[in-house]
Amino acid sequence: MVPQIVDNSAHRLRLYRPISPAKSTGILTEPSVACNQCADLCVRYAIRHPRELRKAIQIAGENIADKTIAEVIPESPCVSVSFVELAKGAVWDDVVEYHFRCLHCDEKFWLHAETYHGSGGYWEPKDPKSIRENITN
Repeated sequence: MVPQIVDNSAHRLRLYRPISPAKSTGILTEPSVACNQCADLCVRYAIRHPRELRKAIQIAGENIADKTIAEVIPESPCVSVSFVELAKGAVWDDVVEYHFRCLHCDEKFWLHAETYHGSGGYWEPKDPKSIRENITN
């Protein structure tokens, strides 16, 4: 079956993919280590336009609000605007780089984009094996 992108709420993008359990152990045969709470976020979402960056920020903000993920702030952040401010509509830096982790399974995610020259970026899991789908707009 082909993965489908389904917008099942006003704002939240979800990815549904059939997952088949292993016969003897009940362990998922998918390469992802993500749990059910963050599995829908395990996509490589291409950011090539400001509207796509705004959507990625919105989705990350909603997942922080519903306690699926939390921001992980590095010791030396390369951004001057906090993600909380960014999610409230603050202007982003020339380079956007924010790190997140699932509060249920510790899967790590990354939102990164170069906005000054417009070369874009991605929302994606840090572990490439966890990427379930590439989404380009």
